[in-house]
Amino acid sequence: MTPDARPQSPLRVVKVGGSLLAAAKLGPRLASWLRTLPGSTVLIAGGGQLADAIRFYDERQALGQAVSHALCIGLLSTSAQVLRALLPELPQLTESADLRFLGESGRSQAVIFDPCRWLQTEEPHQPPRPLPCDWRVTSDSIAARLAGVLDADACWLLKATPPPGERASLQELADRGYVDAWLPQLTSIPPVHCLALPGPLRDR
Repeated sequence: MTPDARPQSPLRVVKVGGSLLAAAKLGPRLASWLRTLPGSTVLIAGGGQLADAIRFYDERQALGQAVSHALCIGLLSTSAQVLRALLPELPQLTESADLRFLGESGRSQAVIFDPCRWLQTEEPHQPPRPLPCDWRVTSDSIAARLAGVLDADACWLLKATPPPGERASLQELADRGYVDAWLPQLTSIPPVHCLALPGPLRDR
């Protein structure tokens, strides 16, 4: 999709950190926040404790990074369903083609995207290069990668804690373990912003 093909309506990808799925009253807080946003928002839920469990098994049983990565990708479908249970008014999509029509109506809208199928069948064939199948990649890079493929205006990483420094670069955030190790290596992506809920959101 080229910029000229989409109306002048903001499109953003928001990763909802897996750790937030256990936060008190997350559903109402997210719903209230989303209503303040213009344009279209694609929500992706992180793996959180589900991914931590796979990491634990990998450490104990040496599953291997490729196997562990595939298992974590599968669990993102579960995370998406949890987020849908918290936000039942939002549609859940599984096909990336459906995301490309967001914003055409000119009204504000939000959807939950289950990226599992996209990651398994489409993402590896998207330029400039696929995501590596190892522990360097989490839903941070997945959200940013999707934002780049969709030609979104911004990617937001919504986390349980605020970033360590407002002006920290992605590499600095990765070095501190706040974002995943692969995120600074991604190219052809929109600006990536990190914030904690609640907080103001502006597509800068």
